[in-house]
Amino acid sequence: MRNKKFAYINFFDERLLSFSPNDYEKLMQAFYELYGDVEYFVFDEIQSVKGWGRFLSRIRTTKKIIGTGSSSSLLSGELSTSLTGRYVGFTLYPFSFGEFLKFKGVKLEKTGCIQQKASRK
Repeated sequence: MRNKKFAYINFFDERLLSFSPNDYEKLMQAFYELYGDVEYFVFDEIQSVKGWGRFLSRIRTTKKIIGTGSSSSLLSGELSTSLTGRYVGFTLYPFSFGEFLKFKGVKLEKTGCIQQKASRK
């Protein structure tokens, strides 16, 4: 999101436990007060708020929306029902150990065994 005008909220925050569909308009007002005019709205863990599908469908007509979450409900048919054809889904998996080492620049040689020097104390 570098060089993009965006607003972000994480619904996993315990201060938002009582957030309800009636609060969406207040949220949008707060976004505009804090960030001014934005191009993107980023909603993290949006699945934890009732009515999120209708809310996103309404604002997606004028803004770009990124909704993220870690719940299985986002992977199920609930997502396609809520946004019917208006979404692109991405499943993001954590790195495997080999991918992590590659990312960190560690190179492994295929020798068949791991050798360690014995330490003497």
